[in-house]
Amino acid sequence: MTNIGETTHFLSLAALKESHNDLLQRRRSEDESPELLDAIEAFIGRAQATGVLLDHDDDRDTAQSLLTYWDNLLYRARRIPPDSTLAEFDPKLAPELPDEACPYLGLDAFNERDAEKFFGRADLVARLIERLADHRLLAIVGPSGGGKSSLVRAGLISALKRGALPGSEHWRYLPPIVPGSDPIAALRRILPDKDNGRQADEEPDHPGLPVSSSPCLLVVDQFEELFTLCDDEQARQQFIAMLLDLIEAPGAQDRVILTMRSDFETFVARAPRLQGYFDAGRIQVTPLSAAELREAIELPAQAVGLKFQAGIVDALLQDILGEPAGLPLLQFTLLKLWEQRDRNRVTGETYERVGGGRLALARCADEFYAGLIPEEQVTARRILLRMVRPGEGLEITSSRIRRADLYRSGEDPGRVDRVLAKLLATRLVRLVTGEMADDAQIELAHEALVRNWPTLVGWLEEEKVALAARRRLEGRAAEWVRLGQSSGGLLDEVELREAERWLAGPEAAYLGYEPALPELVAASRKAIEAVTQKQKSAYQRLRLLTFALIVALIAALVAIAVAIGQRNGAHEEALARTTAEAEAKNQAATAVAERKAAQAALDLLLARPTATAPIDVPLAPTTGAIATAPAPTSIPNHNTGTPTAPVFVGTMGRLAIDNSVQCGAAHASSIYGSVEDNNGKGIGGIMVRVSDQNRKNSFDILTNPSGTFLVTTLGCTTWMVELVGPPGSPNGQKANQIVVKGLNGGQLSAAEVHFRQQP
Repeated sequence: MTNIGETTHFLSLAALKESHNDLLQRRRSEDESPELLDAIEAFIGRAQATGVLLDHDDDRDTAQSLLTYWDNLLYRARRIPPDSTLAEFDPKLAPELPDEACPYLGLDAFNERDAEKFFGRADLVARLIERLADHRLLAIVGPSGGGKSSLVRAGLISALKRGALPGSEHWRYLPPIVPGSDPIAALRRILPDKDNGRQADEEPDHPGLPVSSSPCLLVVDQFEELFTLCDDEQARQQFIAMLLDLIEAPGAQDRVILTMRSDFETFVARAPRLQGYFDAGRIQVTPLSAAELREAIELPAQAVGLKFQAGIVDALLQDILGEPAGLPLLQFTLLKLWEQRDRNRVTGETYERVGGGRLALARCADEFYAGLIPEEQVTARRILLRMVRPGEGLEITSSRIRRADLYRSGEDPGRVDRVLAKLLATRLVRLVTGEMADDAQIELAHEALVRNWPTLVGWLEEEKVALAARRRLEGRAAEWVRLGQSSGGLLDEVELREAERWLAGPEAAYLGYEPALPELVAASRKAIEAVTQKQKSAYQRLRLLTFALIVALIAALVAIAVAIGQRNGAHEEALARTTAEAEAKNQAATAVAERKAAQAALDLLLARPTATAPIDVPLAPTTGAIATAPAPTSIPNHNTGTPTAPVFVGTMGRLAIDNSVQCGAAHASSIYGSVEDNNGKGIGGIMVRVSDQNRKNSFDILTNPSGTFLVTTLGCTTWMVELVGPPGSPNGQKANQIVVKGLNGGQLSAAEVHFRQQP
């Protein structure tokens, strides 16, 4: 056998088949000429030698059947054929494949230059072309890692440039753009200096799109950045208007293609004019079928002569099928298999060492992490945790963040750069460049890391509470931004305290957060302080008004009391004069009566000197004291009329809190309320005790006849209100305790407490 270093064999079964087809063509035109028979003998020799490269049974059967076909033809032509038995497979003689012939891209997106390596999406590309024929805006929507960019650049654009639509090979293809933080600037960079005869130094109201005699096609990749990175609402709406002007221009056939992550699709509702075009041209990127995945694995390998040992492709399909966004995971695994190939073969041993479709990323990640020094391990953990986002329930997904956000924690920037460079080199993290330097973003290479790398899963379990808090707060910040940073999305006071506490804690510095969160906190604090100041001013005005009313009321009461006193004095003087006059008249009448009686008696005595009779002397009436009713020691039962022991139920009526109230004994607070029977009638003479928590300070007060009580100047602390009972009752009548707490540091203004007898 000729040395394998010479060109005595085909490089692959595909090359052998191609040569076989060439011979069939020659046979049709040359019949069985001597030159053709010589070419057949040469073919048999090379094909027979190619057996050293073929280890798959199906491949060997195919090659042997072709050898047998041409062997029989030589035999019928009366030529003695060379040995046509396929050579035995010899892995040591397999050719070395150069590294630059790698047919797989790993986690990188496909571009137009990679079209020859892009397989498995033929049906979906055909659907896109069909939709683009009828719609001038195409919206390609799918999950992160679903292959949207690769589908457009290596699939659709390449097909259009080959004439997939009538005349599409002559269209004008603008460079694809991503919106970034300044979408207008991104669009300007792909426009010519002159437009419609306008000079380059003239500034229009907004930049126009180029006018050309042939249709123009614009690709806006990662369209979600228009909402996630651009903070200028006016620029956002202007950018959308420019895209729609392009497709709505009368008579033009220009087209726009958008790619967008499905988890940001709801943002399109903020652009009503775009919504209709978006929905009409929407295409969902679906996962590859088993047959499409097989094409994506085998066809690029066949093009360079890479062989898979039997069973490996089927094992890969088993690992990848059903995996969310499985294309990057498949490409990563294939790249690792290529890097560890045995000459031109991927063996079962290599597949097991790499870890197959599900473990390749995890094993690579463990090797990377173990190779870091301890300080770099801390930084790597922080970076990786920053790029995950807890979802609803137990779901955790990857989250793309700005690269600049990694430097806001105060960590050594040099160490951050080193660790990030290693993560990128190991292909665990993907860098997404933007139109602007500050728009560069990073994300996990694949969400399979979140689910299948035990080390990262353990970190997530340790930080799940902090991550959930970050997700909740960032969700509020995202909603606030979505609402145009209006007052409708601000935090209330409780939420604000939680956000401020989280931002000041170590979790925020370690895990990071969206820049919109501190902006939301600052706006919420400003709004609450404005409301508080307004309330404080209103309260101060109310206090001044109340004080003025009290002063006026006291003055009125004093005036009334003076008037009543003066009136009572005059009345008493008049009564005294009347009484004196009446007394004088009585005395005079009495004296007259006595004289008359004495005269009569004298006359009688003179007339009857021996007679004797008793004399009745009337008594003057006496003035009695009015007794004061004693305070009740029990409350009558209204059903039976018999007294029963009082049982009271305490209720909190109202607790008024004013943040402007200052603490200290010099500042007045109030506790007021009532004690009532079960019919709601107030009970006077009941002892109410107000004491602090340790009972160092205590105030006792009896309810007035209407059953109400008031305790003031309590300062700021925690007070308890108890119903003790009337004086003299055994041990006092205990009722339910009411605890009055001053909120926000004990700032208590007033509390209203009621006790009512239980029926």
